[in-house]
Amino acid sequence: MNMPNPYLWRTTIKDPADFYGRNEEIEYIYERIGSKTPQSIAVVSERKMGKSSLLYYIYHEKDKHLDNPEKYIFVFIDIQGEIINSRDDFFKVLLKRLRENEEHRDKIVLDNRDNHKNIEETVSKLDIDGYKIILFLDEFDLLLRKESIPPELYENLRALANRYAVAYITATVKTPIELTKEYSSPFFNIFTRKSIGAFNKEEAMELIEVPSARENVPLRDEVEFIFTIAGLYPYFIQIACSILFEYKSKKEQLSKSDYAEIREKFLNESKFQFEHICKHLNTKEKKVLLKLTKSKSIGDMEKYIIKDLEGKGYITKKGDEYEIFSSSFKKFMANKKGVEKEGVKDNIRYGIRTCIPIIVGLLVIVAVVIHFKLIEDLIKYFLTLFIGSLLAFVLYHFYRCKRTQYTSMIDIAYRKYPKNSQELCGELNKIKVKLSTEMSSKGYFGSLKSSICEKIYGEKLMKKIDQHLSENSC
Repeated sequence: MNMPNPYLWRTTIKDPADFYGRNEEIEYIYERIGSKTPQSIAVVSERKMGKSSLLYYIYHEKDKHLDNPEKYIFVFIDIQGEIINSRDDFFKVLLKRLRENEEHRDKIVLDNRDNHKNIEETVSKLDIDGYKIILFLDEFDLLLRKESIPPELYENLRALANRYAVAYITATVKTPIELTKEYSSPFFNIFTRKSIGAFNKEEAMELIEVPSARENVPLRDEVEFIFTIAGLYPYFIQIACSILFEYKSKKEQLSKSDYAEIREKFLNESKFQFEHICKHLNTKEKKVLLKLTKSKSIGDMEKYIIKDLEGKGYITKKGDEYEIFSSSFKKFMANKKGVEKEGVKDNIRYGIRTCIPIIVGLLVIVAVVIHFKLIEDLIKYFLTLFIGSLLAFVLYHFYRCKRTQYTSMIDIAYRKYPKNSQELCGELNKIKVKLSTEMSSKGYFGSLKSSICEKIYGEKLMKKIDQHLSENSC
């Protein structure tokens, strides 16, 4: 009989019974929530480090960690799962979540047309009765990226925290300081930052051993193998445990070929997140990681980068040396560099093949000009060639930037809104309209510009947008 696999690595962990580790972070957050005036905390980490799971645990376990838990009202809003495109939308959702608590439903104010005023009056009533409101905002970055959300929302939220016993627990990738600089809002000044990184060894052991033992498929003997391929990164540990659990539930002793298959499956399952990590590394971080793939020493000037990478969970320290957290990620990085190098070589070879006929043609022209002593004509020719080449380069560079711009707009739309949602369809249609407008320029040289737009980037991008619209049933 197949045992149920307890490693739910594809989803946020919402049941506290399935949550492991993060004891220091839990204590830190509850300590600040439980102070006389509750404090706002920004939980910050890289993607897939367990921010959402931590927020759900804190949300569900107040009875275990707080004095007078009945005087705390916890409200959880998953930004990704809500349709919030305006300030009023946000407060409407907040009112809805508050009303879900039957004990306080009689204090919810719905008299005003303005949902912000309703919230203000509701919070005031609850504050008078001695309640503290803790608002959990998961995937808060998504709200910040929405251009339709005015700065007034954040001013309103800050005002609530200043006037009443209200605090916010957010999950973000960026720190409060970075958010303050990016969005120029004093709202983020009220937050204390709590970064979460990779597990310590004890937490990782607990995640590996407890769920598997509960299902009578112990993974205790596989700990070192799991650490080798997954490191102490919670998401990758769960992937490794999930695959190992499937194998071990069918046979107790695994062969070398089994372990080779597990490594390959782990790499395939982790590839998307590995790609995400690489995409969001800066040039200096990539350089340091590539050095570590070749076991090269790190210079003194790169030590601060090492600290950043260690904080993100991408490298670990063993003795006096640093190494990449996972043998699979190390292999992925090495292969990726090889592919990039091969791509550069291919580009060079293509460039040479393309340029040789042009160079030969120019040499023939120069030889003819010299033979017939047509120096003035040669100068005019090269001047014309130079101006034409310069113009072509400028045009190419401009339209290449345009292509990048539209691709970025599509990516942002996908980060803002869930797939198959009306909001995503609306955003994609806006991008399509913008592109269509550019491709139908009017005025002097309008038809020429339109033709260039269409041929250089318009046609391909229009097909790409139409494909996205079709995929999302728009």
